[in-house]
Amino acid sequence: MNWAGAAFLFVVTQLIVASLMALNLGFYEPPPVEKYFATALIPVVGYAVWMTLWNLRGRPDRPLRHLSTIDWTPLARLTGAMALVWLQFVALTWMKAMIPLVTPMWADYPLADLEAAILGQDAWRLLPPPNRPLEFIYLTWPLVVCGSFVAVFLGRRAHREQALFAFFLTVGLLGVFGQYLLPSGGPIFWERLGYGDRFAAIEIPNRTWTAAARLWSAYQGHAISFASGISAFPSIHVATTAWIAISFRHWLGYAYLAVIFFGSIILGWHYAIDGVAGIAGALICYAFAKAILRLPVPQFGLSRDRVT
Repeated sequence: MNWAGAAFLFVVTQLIVASLMALNLGFYEPPPVEKYFATALIPVVGYAVWMTLWNLRGRPDRPLRHLSTIDWTPLARLTGAMALVWLQFVALTWMKAMIPLVTPMWADYPLADLEAAILGQDAWRLLPPPNRPLEFIYLTWPLVVCGSFVAVFLGRRAHREQALFAFFLTVGLLGVFGQYLLPSGGPIFWERLGYGDRFAAIEIPNRTWTAAARLWSAYQGHAISFASGISAFPSIHVATTAWIAISFRHWLGYAYLAVIFFGSIILGWHYAIDGVAGIAGALICYAFAKAILRLPVPQFGLSRDRVT
């Protein structure tokens, strides 16, 4: 099996499950399909512009005729890949929006207490206060993840197919389905959830606080919008960043993982155990991807090589 076929089947399964859940719950709020679609188009348009300029270099005469001779297959493949990414995050947001209709956020106390039992106190107290560069790096995580996926897709590094399919397993298994195992809001929503002021002393920067207020408003109103929904365990921020580190196996990837892991705690989004679960889950999904891709089934057309 190649990564495209496996990812397609997996994403479609998630969308079917989300549709059935929405019908059963009477949740008729449509997911933000258009906004995710527009976001997924950004790298496609960028790559199309790059291909055009690169192939027209040194050929000022008859550029339109030359464009007709270019092999646009790589662009078509990238378009298909980003369509899968688009649908994957539609499924994630859709399922996350239905959490409060299925279960209350009951796991915050167990997660926070387990963390404190292991570390001797809440993890955020062991770390420095937040700063603007950290907040900026954390808030720009979607751009880094999207760019990393495109880089893996266009690259020719070893285990390319395994990495691509592992991305969908990481977001799907840990995010779409995993968020229902231990539903929790995280330290930043502790007081809003009615649990008291245990985490009230965390210094939340303005932009982070604004983002949290928007998420809480959508959570209370059972609304769904672009990048909405509340779910702390496991941390998808950390899990997808771990996927980046595993895929590239470069010191920059490991450094970025460390920043996002500790940043998620410092900024109040997650308990430390959320990030640990995200890293462990990403490692498992990466290994699981290899096992699935070895299955002998018909191939789709977005892939160039098989996992060996």
